[in-house]
Amino acid sequence: GATVHLQELGALLRSAPLASSTSTTWPGQSSHASVASASQIAAAERYLSEQDHPRDLLLVYTLFDRERRGFLCWEEGQLVAFLEHLFRQRALPAPSESQIYAAYTIFDPRRSMRLSARECLCLADALLRGSVWQQQ
Repeated sequence: GATVHLQELGALLRSAPLASSTSTTWPGQSSHASVASASQIAAAERYLSEQDHPRDLLLVYTLFDRERRGFLCWEEGQLVAFLEHLFRQRALPAPSESQIYAAYTIFDPRRSMRLSARECLCLADALLRGSVWQQQ
C-alpha cells in the first residue's frame, strides 16, 4: 500500500488552487482558492473520527462503480467524480483535478490509470484528512 504523509499531502493541496465548493473541478474552473470554514473543518474532523466513516466512503464508492468491477478509472472520469461527490456531500471545498491527480499518483505508482476499491477509499480518506490538516 501507499504511505501518505499528511504534511506532504497538505503542502500538495496548498500548492494549487482549490475548486470552490459550488463548482466542478473540470477545465476552465476558477483559480480562486476556496477555504473551508471553521464549522466545515470541525464537521469534517468529526466525520473522520466516526467509526462508520469507512463504511460511508464505501457506500459513496458503490455509486460510482455501478458495474461492480472493483475499481474506478482515471481516464473515464470516475475517480474525479467520486471524489468531487464525496467532498460535496461533506460540504467541503473539493481539491482541483490537478491536486487529485497528484495525490492519485501516490496510489497508482505503475500508472495503470485505475484504482481498486480499497485504493479509492484510501485516496478519499487521505484527501479528506489532508484537506482538513492543511487548513488548520
